[in-house]
Amino acid sequence: MKFSAAHSGLPILVVSLGLVACGGGDAVTTPPETPAAAANKPAPKHHGPDGQKPIVHLATPDGRVGLTLDRSGAKPKMMRDGSKDIVELTMEEDRHAGSLRGTYFVTPSGSRALHLSTHGHYTLYEGRDELPLRADRDAAALGAATVAGEPKKEKALWELAAAALTPIAVRTKMASMKPEDASRLAKIEEAIKGASKEMFVRYVVKGTEGSAASLQPTPNNFGGTAYGGVGRRSDEKWDAAKAKGLKKFGGEARGFSHPESKGNHIQVVTLDGYPAPLASGTPGLVWEVDETQATFVTLDGARYVVSLNQKDIVLEPGAGTDDKWPAPVQHALMDISDATALVKVGELPKKVEEELFAQDDEWNKCAQKVWGGVQRAMDTGKFTEADRKDTVKKAEKTCAAAVQKQEKSFLTLVEARAKARQALFETAKARVREVSKK
Repeated sequence: MKFSAAHSGLPILVVSLGLVACGGGDAVTTPPETPAAAANKPAPKHHGPDGQKPIVHLATPDGRVGLTLDRSGAKPKMMRDGSKDIVELTMEEDRHAGSLRGTYFVTPSGSRALHLSTHGHYTLYEGRDELPLRADRDAAALGAATVAGEPKKEKALWELAAAALTPIAVRTKMASMKPEDASRLAKIEEAIKGASKEMFVRYVVKGTEGSAASLQPTPNNFGGTAYGGVGRRSDEKWDAAKAKGLKKFGGEARGFSHPESKGNHIQVVTLDGYPAPLASGTPGLVWEVDETQATFVTLDGARYVVSLNQKDIVLEPGAGTDDKWPAPVQHALMDISDATALVKVGELPKKVEEELFAQDDEWNKCAQKVWGGVQRAMDTGKFTEADRKDTVKKAEKTCAAAVQKQEKSFLTLVEARAKARQALFETAKARVREVSKK
């Protein structure tokens, strides 16, 4: 049987294989690999993404920093070029909005050394810099770690503050107290009279950064009525020394009306300059701690919420001496939201709410009547902006009685509560002096 060139390369393959099998005069045979040689044989090069290499040498693009990363064992290890330390690393997930973005490699000291993205790219954390790393050569496995252990977790500011304040909080020391009791002057007085020396604290402002204490007369679940679509602030400057009536406390009642709603509501607006931030050094009690914030009740009975996750505004132990305390009753003004919230918590009688709502309804009906008188002009489409402003002024003049009634009602409420808070402050001062002697 003859084979021709038209056939496949099979005859050539057979001949070639035959030459290998049979050898020749100059053929060299390779000796079998010994176990020792196999052990010292370098690992085959890995050509996938850097993150797939279990042992790799990484370097910054400029070659300034290099390191060996060994992920072949139970825990990763790293050794910087030029260092003898082999540092054990702990892997922690990097997630954003629930999605995995990569993995952090954390040292025993708690600092992040490296980041491996889900795309297989490494980043080196060098001080404030984040430097890209690339595999530049193969590397040998690292020995035992010389620096090992679980990462030390540095606690957040709010965790440290919460740990210090929770044990001295009113609701920790006095189990019968409720969150809403921080809105009730009688219960605050009870807490002050029963407070020990270590329970008193000061609100301290150390710098310009941070969020000032937020005045919140009641807890969120006891919120009051709020009117939308009306003004909250006035351009008029607040001068407490010269002002009279409700303006002395930082606000005034105003009626708001609009052609769309033909009435709206009466709102207590704040004058320019009110409220000033809570003064540094203000003494009080921590009522309770809720993770990152604390309910702080001043010794005159005002309830504030203070963020604990900040350095410049803090709650410090000790009330200090009363000769250095700021003046009491810094924020006395109330609006419809504050008043109805205090009604809900039982601090003000229900009739207060009914009176304020009746006055607001009186304004609304009167203003609607005024707007009704210009309805035909509005329907023609010839009602100008000047006409609108004139009608607003007419409503304010015609319906002023309702606003004046509400101004008087709020002034009565504010003055009465301010007086009660002043008396509470004096009681607290006596208590602080008493426990300071012990």
